[in-house]
Amino acid sequence: MKELIEGGTWDVVIYFGHGVENQMALAPDERGRILKKEEFAQALQKAQVKKVYLFGCKAGQTGLARQLSKDVPGATVYGTFGSLDVNWEQRKDPGGTFTNKFEFKEPLTEYTGGFQTKDGRKTKQRRHERGDPITMSDDPLGGELMVDQ
Repeated sequence: MKELIEGGTWDVVIYFGHGVENQMALAPDERGRILKKEEFAQALQKAQVKKVYLFGCKAGQTGLARQLSKDVPGATVYGTFGSLDVNWEQRKDPGGTFTNKFEFKEPLTEYTGGFQTKDGRKTKQRRHERGDPITMSDDPLGGELMVDQ
């Protein structure tokens, strides 16, 4: 996957596969070698990517999406926070062409320049990531935890 990305120039890269739930990495081959953040960032930089969509479990929660947006200048990275939950519908039109339709249960979280953004604008807070401290004032059962940026 790394060689394919860095072997060309891409405006958009979409990853749809396994995420590594306890580190900033992807697992394109479920039981094989993982693609670490540093390797992935290097490939994205070389390919001059502008948008990255990470449809892999916990790509946001591990911090991978935000860190890639920092490591790949000029790129906006979108990542899933929970487990990838999608309805997949495949249709065959009368001409025999297949069409895939994906309906995601959770919206992607957007990052630019190492910050959580919404429509390209930095938000005051970002979603809590693995490794962020939880303070006594946080209510982990009361809703989503947020961190000041």
